[in-house]
Amino acid sequence: MEAISYLTGLSVLLIIGIIATIVARKLRVSSILFFILIGIFIANLPSTKGGVLDFPPDFLIAIALLTLAMIVFDGSSRLSLHELDKQSTRAVELVVAFIVMNALLVGGGAILLFIEPSVQGFLLAIIFAVIMAGTDPGSVFILLGETKHRVLEFLRLEAVLNTPVVVIIPFLLLDIVHGVRQLTVESTFNDLLLPLLQQVIVGIGTGLLIGVIVFRLMRKHYSKSLSPVVVIATTIFAYVTAEQLAGNGIVAVATLGLLFGNTYVKRKGRLVEFSSILSTSLNILVFLMVGMLVVIDFDLAFFIKSLALFVIAIIARFLAVVISLHGSEFKWREKLFMSLHMPKGIAVAVVTLTLAVLWPGLNELLTLMILFMVYSLILGSVTDRFSKYFIKKDILPEEAPVLPSTAPAKQATAKPSSSKPKKRAKK
Repeated sequence: MEAISYLTGLSVLLIIGIIATIVARKLRVSSILFFILIGIFIANLPSTKGGVLDFPPDFLIAIALLTLAMIVFDGSSRLSLHELDKQSTRAVELVVAFIVMNALLVGGGAILLFIEPSVQGFLLAIIFAVIMAGTDPGSVFILLGETKHRVLEFLRLEAVLNTPVVVIIPFLLLDIVHGVRQLTVESTFNDLLLPLLQQVIVGIGTGLLIGVIVFRLMRKHYSKSLSPVVVIATTIFAYVTAEQLAGNGIVAVATLGLLFGNTYVKRKGRLVEFSSILSTSLNILVFLMVGMLVVIDFDLAFFIKSLALFVIAIIARFLAVVISLHGSEFKWREKLFMSLHMPKGIAVAVVTLTLAVLWPGLNELLTLMILFMVYSLILGSVTDRFSKYFIKKDILPEEAPVLPSTAPAKQATAKPSSSKPKKRAKK
């Protein structure tokens, strides 16, 4: 009967997600914001506990880890080492600058406002700051849609680059948090550097070994029904194998995805499309479950402090944009648009859900993460609505600012007047 209860809960969440998506599209707002708010509403209903929507921790871990593996693989597979250009370099600089600024300003603000100063508190503040450096512009590009513009393309590129970093670093640091009590030379080497190096080396080796074997076979052989399943199974197998070998499964999946994106695999485009179809249903489940983690029992002071910390995050984002894009072709209005556009997406949601299940006791920090997600999605949606004041959506990055309604109109009126008299003269 428990299996039927879990399936019922999944079907209810998926139906809620589908309805929320339709409503969000009608209202032209972010569906992800809808999912989180609906999840918060469900969590605070008195009949939720013990019902069909109350899932066991093991089930949540399975959903979170599956989504986490697919997100890391998808993000790293889109990094093409052969197509690195000036824009990619700028995007990497922005990712690094944003993480550094967040670690300094947002991490410091978190220690002052929420986290008790200690070795573990310092690492938790860094973890929070790194997670909040994740962005997903597609989560709020409702009005802009697939509009082509250099600013929008740059934001999409930044999101692809920061996803593996935002996911990998927090889990590496969290393993360190539980083993470090005080920072000395001996403890730093034994408890920090050695486990970190072991996890990274084993993870990279596992991802490379499995990827070389599987993708070499997929160079010549392709099956419309089996090849996508092979990719998913290989991703999960790489994660599990690395964890069993005392390595880091996320590093293994990131290595596997990077290898997949930079080697020849038959019908690679179709395989990527299949993974996006699978992630759609997982997105609905993850965002609703993340919202269900929030039980509204915090006071007004917590809410005010969270808003103050979010303002600090906006300042950190602005400084990162200004520093990394200094001397670039972007205008000040475009830089301001990028500074206000830092919505959190599926990567941050998956990390939050995974932390909630694997490391209980971080309730205040997890609530703060979810509130940051809500704030960033609202800010991104508002910025999206007023995007015409920041960027010109009708101008492509490669095109000159030519009005499309003038030149074609003259040509259209000139052709009939010049051609018809000539035909009549010949007759």
